[in-house]
Amino acid sequence: MVGSNSDWEFQVKSQIKRRYARQALEDNFRPNSATRMKELGYSQDMISLLPDELQGAFSGCGCPISDLTFAGNEVVIDLGCGAGIDGFIASKLVPSGVVISVDFTFEMLKILQNHAQGTPVNVLASDVESLPLRSGIADYAISNAVFNLTPNKDMAYREMHRILKPRGRIALCDLVCNGELPREILEDPLAHTTSLGGVVDEDKMRSALEAAGFVEIKIKNHFQFSVVVAVMITAQRKGSN
Repeated sequence: MVGSNSDWEFQVKSQIKRRYARQALEDNFRPNSATRMKELGYSQDMISLLPDELQGAFSGCGCPISDLTFAGNEVVIDLGCGAGIDGFIASKLVPSGVVISVDFTFEMLKILQNHAQGTPVNVLASDVESLPLRSGIADYAISNAVFNLTPNKDMAYREMHRILKPRGRIALCDLVCNGELPREILEDPLAHTTSLGGVVDEDKMRSALEAAGFVEIKIKNHFQFSVVVAVMITAQRKGSN
């Protein structure tokens, strides 16, 4: 399997870091981000919570927090947060809680740091495949167009499961494919930076989540996203350790 080779994984991750660092430094994001966010499920109230710089840095494929209910004191981990849009919105919904926004691209995290002061947001530079967090700390883990970029999805899913409390939930927006991707995409590390090379089909995604220990897995809200399909994935950790 291509993704099991450590040299390959290092190459893929380096390409992803370079792409998003350049995007952050050059402010090279899609125009009309607010319109795109509305199309993907964000309410105007959510969008209005965002500073212009964060709103302009949107590069997701859905709205993961739309599927969660907040009491106000949750611990939320935003995995592969980029500029931290979803975690920032969540921070307004958990005034007595904590948000930990995780990404391995420092330049993206810098955008979030410009606006996180005075919020429950904590910024953490880390790879989602190896999180420097205690086990069982999170009520929710969210992500947006992240695991399609991750070379070792099994490890990333296990880490996500590990940091959740019993009955903790995940809400992920991600990409799936119908059938195998062409070999030229699978073997091109640059394809990962365009969100294509790491996309798997729905059955493989479900099997990997089950193997990591998740239950009540639901994959829904399918819609065409370029040549692949965007979906919402929800699941939870079992109720006992």
